Amino acid sequence: MKAGQEIALLGSEESIRLLASEFKLISEPPLKRFSRLRDPDESGLIPLGIAMQKTGASMFLAEKIMVMVSGRHPLFLILTVGIISTIFSLLVSNFAAIVVLAPMIIGMAEIGGLDPRPLVLMAAVCVSNSFILPTQQVNALLMTPGGYRNADFIKGGGGLTILFLLITVSFFYFILI
Repeated sequence: MKAGQEIALLGSEESIRLLASEFKLISEPPLKRFSRLRDPDESGLIPLGIAMQKTGASMFLAEKIMVMVSGRHPLFLILTVGIISTIFSLLVSNFAAIVVLAPMIIGMAEIGGLDPRPLVLMAAVCVSNSFILPTQQVNALLMTPGGYRNADFIKGGGGLTILFLLITVSFFYFILI
């Protein structure tokens, strides 16, 4: 919240929309707030992605992440993008995740000296890698009739998520990048 207020002091239209969406989310009850986070049009995540790009926040985050990855094999950068995309997709919808992550990934690719297009495409594929929790509609539909619990999704989906990451990262590394 404090970062949003600091961005709003810059006076840009996107930052004011970002601050307004933060206040809107905070003022709602928690259950309604969670449902809004799953819908990017109502959650304010599209303005957040635009604001991150225009204020330089995405490049700042890209630089901080690249400190850990720079000087290593490009495979580490590709794997980092896959892991970040997978984790972020567990928190918000796939669409919202890629809207927020794309500017940061483009910055990471520029710093790493790679073409950003395959990395953003890989991030778009990896935001669908949400087997750990029933955050996808199909998983949520199967949860109640099947008698599944979150622990069942974590047990079964953990290995599947790792397998998905290995296959996706290998494909993009050996074929597209």
